[in-house]
Amino acid sequence: ATPETVDAWLEVDLPDGRTRQFGPPATRTLQPGETLMATLSKRLQGGAPAGTYTVTGCVGQQAAGLVYDTDVFTFEKEGPPSRPAADMTIEPLLAAALDDVFVVPSEAFEIVAADVRGLPEAAGLLAPRPNPFASRTTLTVALPAPANVRLSVVDARGREVAVLAEGHREAGHHASVLEGGNLPPGVYLVRLLVDGQPLATRRVLLAR
Repeated sequence: ATPETVDAWLEVDLPDGRTRQFGPPATRTLQPGETLMATLSKRLQGGAPAGTYTVTGCVGQQAAGLVYDTDVFTFEKEGPPSRPAADMTIEPLLAAALDDVFVVPSEAFEIVAADVRGLPEAAGLLAPRPNPFASRTTLTVALPAPANVRLSVVDARGREVAVLAEGHREAGHHASVLEGGNLPPGVYLVRLLVDGQPLATRRVLLAR
């Protein structure tokens, strides 16, 4: 195992289902097994929409859509907005401004970069991140050698609702994103076929 330079970034799922990123990703060089700690302290304007906010810290290769590991915490913003939510943008929403602010308690992220390594030792489907999810979740296929893959999603009735990946893939990690915007809340199964053979199934929960 060798050190690897990775991206670290934060995403927030807003109460209305939108997902926004906190600024550009930061670049870090991590040793295998190294833990990345970050403390988040933000001020949320009183005019921000009420509801549940989910903040996800990610480590991976953002441009390639590859997420090695994540950590998540949620908080509730109570009360109606003091001005129309349509006037809000993500920048002032997450900035300390005016006197009308809602303080989000500091939270610590602990992201273990244990997956920062070379080619995977075995084929598989990594754990969905995040899970449960409110708007989208990332599923990563690990391949020690080139192969044909098919990554599909079925609902509780066994109906296929999405195909996330299909076709030839080189050795390595390949990330796909399941968007939940057009799906009803509930349990879904993500199935991985490698060279036509069933290899792995993961359960995901879409919750709003």
